[in-house]
Amino acid sequence: MKNFTKKLSFVMATAMVVTSLYAPQDVSAATSKMVVKGSTAAVTSKNIYLTGQTVNFDPVINGKKTGFSGTWKSSDTSVATVGKGGIVKVVGAGKAVISYKTKKTAKAASKTVKVTVYGRVRANSLTLSATEAAVKVGEKTEVTATFGLSDKVKAAGATDSTYFLTAEASSTAAAVTVDGKKIVVEGLEKSATPVTVKVYGAQTTSLEKAKTIANKVVAEFTVKVNGKLEAKQTGANKITVKGSELTTSAAAYVVKNANGVPLNLKSEVKLNDVGTEAILESVAAQLAEGKYTVQVGTDTVEFTAEKAKVDKIVIQPEKIAVLKGSTTPDNQEAYAYYKVLNQFGEDVTKGTTITPSGSYAVTIPNNGTVKYTNTAGFRMNVDKVSLTLVDAATGVNVSDMLDVVMPAAIGEVKYEGLWSVDKAEFVKTITEGTDLTAKVHKILFTAKDQYGMDFSYNLTDVKLNPVLSSATGLTLSDTAEIVTLNGKKYIAYDVKGTISREGEVKVMAVVTTNGKTTTDNA
Repeated sequence: MKNFTKKLSFVMATAMVVTSLYAPQDVSAATSKMVVKGSTAAVTSKNIYLTGQTVNFDPVINGKKTGFSGTWKSSDTSVATVGKGGIVKVVGAGKAVISYKTKKTAKAASKTVKVTVYGRVRANSLTLSATEAAVKVGEKTEVTATFGLSDKVKAAGATDSTYFLTAEASSTAAAVTVDGKKIVVEGLEKSATPVTVKVYGAQTTSLEKAKTIANKVVAEFTVKVNGKLEAKQTGANKITVKGSELTTSAAAYVVKNANGVPLNLKSEVKLNDVGTEAILESVAAQLAEGKYTVQVGTDTVEFTAEKAKVDKIVIQPEKIAVLKGSTTPDNQEAYAYYKVLNQFGEDVTKGTTITPSGSYAVTIPNNGTVKYTNTAGFRMNVDKVSLTLVDAATGVNVSDMLDVVMPAAIGEVKYEGLWSVDKAEFVKTITEGTDLTAKVHKILFTAKDQYGMDFSYNLTDVKLNPVLSSATGLTLSDTAEIVTLNGKKYIAYDVKGTISREGEVKVMAVVTTNGKTTTDNA
C-alpha cells in the first residue's frame, strides 16, 4: 500500500512541473510597438494636421516603455520633425516615417519601431463661385470651388493641394463630375425644380468617404435644368424655335433686337405635332439685320438675322420646254418654268426681276414663266432651245439647253381633303344648316403632270371633273380655281347644294385628258 502512494505523488509532481513550463505567457510583455503617449494601443499611421498640432509618441520595446535608450528619426523632415521625447510636429503636407531605434547592448540587439505620419492641411471653408446656375439639356455649366486656409497654415507655406472635391446631385436631371477645382454639371432632362448639387472638400477622392469623415468642408449650389432652346432665321421674316413644350400662342415668345426692342409677331405660330419646333413670323416682310434674342419662359437664346437675297434660280422641269398644246395652232409657243430661291430656300419668284435670253423670241409673261415664240412652229421631241436667266439685283444666273416636249397633262391626282374657309383648317364633316352658297367649304386636290411638276401652272388644261357619289344633296362647282393655303397650292372646287340627309360622301375625280381617276371619302 505504501509503494502505490509514493508512485502517485511522483506523477502528480511531474504534472505540476509540465503545467508551469507551458502556461500561456503575456504576449505584450515581448511586444515592440509605437503608441501615442497615454495609450497602450499600437499605432502604425497617424494623420497630423498642419495647424500647429503635435502628437507625442512612446516606443514600447519588448513590452517596456523605459529602461532603454535610442534615437528618434524622421524620413522626411520637410513633412514632419520629431524631438527627443517623441514629439512629432507636421511642417508640410505629405508622408513621413517616424522611427525609434534602440542602442545595441551586450545583452540585447538593436530594435526599431515605426509609425507613418501624414501631414494634412485642414481647410476652414469651401467657397463656390455661384450659389445658383442654369444649364440646358445636353449642355454643361461650371462652378469653381476655393478652399479657405487659416493664416497659420498659410504662414507655414501650405496649400490646399491635398484637398480634393467630390460632388453629388439631388436629381437624375443633372450629372455632376469634378475637374480639379471645377464642378461640371450637365443637363440631362428638363427639371421643374432646381437640382441641388452638394460639394465636399476632403483629403480623399472617394465621395462615400468624403461624406463620412469628420475633417471635411461642405458647400452646395442649385442648378435649374432648362429645355434646350435653339433659334435661327429660316426665312426673310421667319424664325424657327426648337425646344420642349412649345406652344401655338405668339404671346409665349418674346423676340427682341439688339436694342431690346420687341419684334411684332404674327398671331399664327406653326407648331409641329410633338411641340418641339415652332415657326414664328415677323409682321414685317424682312427681319432687320443684326442680333436678336428669343425668350420662352425662363429660357433665352440668341440668333443673328441677315437680309434675304436671291441665292439661285432653278429651271423646272429640268431641261424641258413644254409646248402650249391645242390652244396654240402650229406649235408656235413653248414654255419653260423657273423658281427663284433665297438663301433660306424660300420661293421668291414673285416680285423678282429676271432677265431672259435664249433661242427664238424669249419673254417672261409673268413671274416663273418663260415664253418661247417660233412662227415656223416647234417640232416636238426634235427642237432644242437655249435659256439663260439672270437676276438683275444680284447677278445670280442659270443657263441650260431645253428639249421641246409634248404639252403637259395630268399624270397624278391626289384628293387632299375638305377645307373649311371659316375655320381655315381641314375638317371631316359639314354640319346641317350650313349656308353653302357662301362658298365656305372646298374640296381640295393636288395634281402633277407627266414631268412630275405641280400642275397648277396650267389651269386651263385642268379638267378633273370631280363628282360626289352620294345622296346627301351636295354637288361641286363646275370650274376649278387655284388656292394657296399655308404656303401650298391646291386645285379647289366649291361645295354647293343643300344637305338633304346625313351620310358619307365619296369623292371621285375623273381626269378627262387621260382618263385617270382618284377616289376618297369626304
